This record gives sequence, C-alpha cells and structure tokens, in this order.
Amino acid sequence: MVYQRVRPYINVLGMFTRGFVIGVPVVITFVDYVGSVKGVTGISMQPTLNPNPRKSSDVVLVNSWAVRRFEGINRGDIVTLTDPTDPDAALIKRVIALEGDRV
Repeated sequence: MVYQRVRPYINVLGMFTRGFVIGVPVVITFVDYVGSVKGVTGISMQPTLNPNPRKSSDVVLVNSWAVRRFEGINRGDIVTLTDPTDPDAALIKRVIALEGDRV
C-alpha cells in the first residue's frame, strides 16, 4: 500500500537519474570535442559581432571540431583563445595574418 503511493516518485527519480547519467557525458563530450556556446562582450569585434553592446551581446557557437581535424586556421577566421591575463576568460579575435605574413 505504501509502495503504491511512493511508486510515481520512484519512477520520476529513475527517469531523472537515467537522463542525468546519459545527458552529462553527452554534454561534456560535445563541449570538449565538437563546440561550445560563448557570449561576446566588448567592442573589439565590432561591427561584425556586438554592433551595439549596450542593447545586447552576441552569442557564438565555437567550432572545436575543425581545429581538432587539423583543417588549420585561415586569414579572416574568427578564433577564441584563453586570455593570458585571466585564464578563466576567453578572448575572441579575427585572424589578420598567418605565420610568415608581413603586418
């Protein structure tokens, strides 16, 4: 009798646990190998990104897959990198020159 009253809660807990056990590894794998979503703040990429930072900030999907497949980085690509002054922050920049180019 008690089991019948508790059974719906056990079913919900089981579904949550299965979703968690499957979902977390999928999200971690996606972020590590395929890509992630990053918010763009600041004015350094204007007007391409963040044309009006006071009203809203742009969000970009960062493609990690292309770099992992060694497709290389080309002039004009937009890349993200770790901020050397703040390892927890990311920078987003456009490539204007490659190795060997005169700037």
